[in-house]
Amino acid sequence: MSETLEYRQAGGGGSRQPPQLIGLFVPWRLCVYGFILAGVYAIFFVSLYRAGIWLIDSGGAPIYTDFTGLWTVGAQALHGEAALVYDKVERVRAVRELVGPGFQLFFSYPYPPIYFLILAPLALLPYFQAFATWDLITLLGAIAVVCLIARRRWAIPLLFASPFIAWNP
Repeated sequence: MSETLEYRQAGGGGSRQPPQLIGLFVPWRLCVYGFILAGVYAIFFVSLYRAGIWLIDSGGAPIYTDFTGLWTVGAQALHGEAALVYDKVERVRAVRELVGPGFQLFFSYPYPPIYFLILAPLALLPYFQAFATWDLITLLGAIAVVCLIARRRWAIPLLFASPFIAWNP
C-alpha cells in the first residue's frame, strides 16, 4: 500500500500528499543511528565489565543489579526456601551471600510465587550465564513486540538505540 493511500485512509484528506520526512530521519539513516548508538552502548558496557564495576567485580564476585535479586530468588526456590524470599531479613541474607557484605541496597520481592517457575531454571546456570540468558530472552521479547507493533524493519535498530534497552536488566 502506498504512503499516499495510507495517509488518506488515516484521515489525511483529499489530494494532499503525506508529510515528507526530513532527510535526517529517512529509514536507512535511522538504522545507521540506531546501530551506532547500540555500538556505543556495547563499548560502554564492555569497558565497565573489564574495569570490574559492572556485573562481576575484579575478584569475580557478582555486583548487585536488579538481576542479582532475581537470581537469588531462583536459587532460594531451588533449595526449598521459596517462602523465605518474602521475608526481608532472609532476602538481604541471600543477596549478601552472593555479592558480599558491601551490599547496601535492598528491594523487597514484589512478584507472585508463580514467577519462581521462570527464575528457578535461571538459577541452575552460573550467575554470568544466567544474566546473559535473561538479557537475551528479554531483548528478543522486546524485538518481537516492536516488530508486531511497528511492522517496519528500521524500528529494530531504533529499539537497540534506546537507553531502556541498554539498561534492560
